[in-house]
Amino acid sequence: MCAALLLFVSTTALGSTGSAIGKITRIQLFSSDFSNYNVSAPAFVTIYLDELPPACGTGERRVILGPDHPLFSSVYSTALAAYHAGDSVRVWYFNTCTLRPNSWDFSLLQIGSL
Repeated sequence: MCAALLLFVSTTALGSTGSAIGKITRIQLFSSDFSNYNVSAPAFVTIYLDELPPACGTGERRVILGPDHPLFSSVYSTALAAYHAGDSVRVWYFNTCTLRPNSWDFSLLQIGSL
């Protein structure tokens, strides 16, 4: 029973995500109000990989991470280090585009042995 429940949970979790392995081609940081200077507007980071599928059918091959994510700073600094080192990463994403309609919602970033 416990093994069956664990298998169901694992299958369900994996079914709602995708992943890609590649080198980060670009990182963007921007405010939600990028047309005006507004220190109260939340910031976002997008991480681009050519190996990602187009997000929600828009052609943007990126994941997005919002400031309320508990790993925002860690993910940004890790992505930046991997970009500068030219290392490959694995990025997992949820099959949703809730923060921006043209960016996959971030799930996980892996570096090292992929």
